[in-house]
Amino acid sequence: MRFETEKLGIEVKTGFDVKEVKNDGEEFSVTSYKGETLTGDRVVLACGGCASPDLGSNGSGFKILESLGYTVSEVSPALVQLKLKGDFLKALSGIRFKGCVGLCVNNHTIREEKGEILFTDYGISGIAVFQLSGYLRDAGRSKAHVNIDFMPEYETTEIFGLLGMRAADLSHLTMENFFTGLLNKRIGNVIAKKSGIEKLSFPVSKLDKNMLWSLAYNIKFFKAEILGTNGWNNAQVTAGGAVTKQFYSATLESKRVPGLYCCGEIFDIYGECGGYNLQWAWSSGYMAGASAAGSLIC
Repeated sequence: MRFETEKLGIEVKTGFDVKEVKNDGEEFSVTSYKGETLTGDRVVLACGGCASPDLGSNGSGFKILESLGYTVSEVSPALVQLKLKGDFLKALSGIRFKGCVGLCVNNHTIREEKGEILFTDYGISGIAVFQLSGYLRDAGRSKAHVNIDFMPEYETTEIFGLLGMRAADLSHLTMENFFTGLLNKRIGNVIAKKSGIEKLSFPVSKLDKNMLWSLAYNIKFFKAEILGTNGWNNAQVTAGGAVTKQFYSATLESKRVPGLYCCGEIFDIYGECGGYNLQWAWSSGYMAGASAAGSLIC
């Protein structure tokens, strides 16, 4: 692409930090923070969002659009780790497992994801968690928590039955080794404590029916309060942005200011993990660029 632009004599200007974009009805003027000004017949805003600021994203495109009278919805980090409240995090930090995690707002599950989950010293990470993070914005100031299912392939009653058989077979052991071969040992210890069994020296032979039900429930519905998400440095994408109804879907041209086009993450659009956000960046960039160039030819 660089060689092609050189062949066509297209000027590429770098180090031009845009402060302002104006339109007088005939042409656009783009001014940098250093006071330099460029003019043109068309402008394509491909500024990205706020995610990964170390790579250059700083939300400047949103400010430019707002200065031109556009509506920009609230932005927040998405495809990012969740921060949780709980003294169990230090004990589980570094453990990776395949399970199911649900996002619950006001005790209603609004989204569930299965996949790899990683415990950290601040909360949870992994693709399944990333998929949920963007939906936390919809919770607003409501109380939110996660439900972690350590054994999604089993129902609660089935887990209760498994635990009952283990209790009979391992009656000579203590709770320290009760979950060996079933769950990660540290996860098992945390579940035991959450179920009211404080000491790992507690004899397996003394597990009663209520204790087994409590253990089964916490394996299936491990609840932890959400404190928020990690920040922009950790986020893969931005949730929120320019409201799409202000642009023509076929060309990505502005309905308010003819000749102004937008693409990529500057829109209130983001996809799940799996390359969808990269595909949107490439596809929308092609559409906006081709539409802008085509309008000049016509």
